[in-house]
Amino acid sequence: MKKTIIGGAAAAVVLAAAVKQMLPDLVRYLRIRRM
Repeated sequence: MKKTIIGGAAAAVVLAAAVKQMLPDLVRYLRIRRM
């Protein structure tokens, strides 16, 4: 059970880092589409 929680936390951290890296590109893409 504890191993699953640790794995989930690690996955969440990795996911958050990926989202933070992709966010500027995503915002730029949405802004371009809106124009």
